[in-house]
Amino acid sequence: MSQEFYFNTVRFGGFDKTEVLERLKELVEDYEDQLDEIKKEKEALQERLLEAEAKAMQMEQSALSLREKNTRLMEYNDLLNTKCTEKGMQLKAAQDRCNEIEKAAVAAGNTTAKMLSDTQAQCKQMISEARSTAQAIISASIKEKNQRLAEIEHEYTSKRKLLISLTEDFDAFQNHIQKTHASLKEIIEHLPEELKEDPISHE
Repeated sequence: MSQEFYFNTVRFGGFDKTEVLERLKELVEDYEDQLDEIKKEKEALQERLLEAEAKAMQMEQSALSLREKNTRLMEYNDLLNTKCTEKGMQLKAAQDRCNEIEKAAVAAGNTTAKMLSDTQAQCKQMISEARSTAQAIISASIKEKNQRLAEIEHEYTSKRKLLISLTEDFDAFQNHIQKTHASLKEIIEHLPEELKEDPISHE
């Protein structure tokens, strides 16, 4: 639309009306071509916008599903905590049993240094195994929960970036339409007054 036109003048002043009408016709055709192109771009962008809305809805559904999964993970974590508590109670019971064995051995009067040492070693082993089991359960639960939360955050960030990109494309398209409209309006406003009287109808 930045193309410049030069009109030939006629003998008694003014411009050649036929040439002016031809130029106006070319401008109208050019405008219509650009308008069709803009409409196609608008339709394409509307389709992309519908896709973005559908994806946004899918994101919401995914987020709901992830929240449900997170709830289940929390419930599972509570279950693991309960098991850890049970293991702690078993550990205390083992310690109490060891104390009873030591007391019984001393009371019977036949406790030797070796038996006492063996008993203490067994107690330490039982305590160590119980602690290792409890720590393994807790570590596995924390690792699983952190990994799932990281996956949820990554998925949410990716889909949010896609939605922002589509929004920026739509804004850029709107700016393009506004600039094109302003350019055409400026060209029409600078035409001579006699050319603003619907010259196409005189063909």
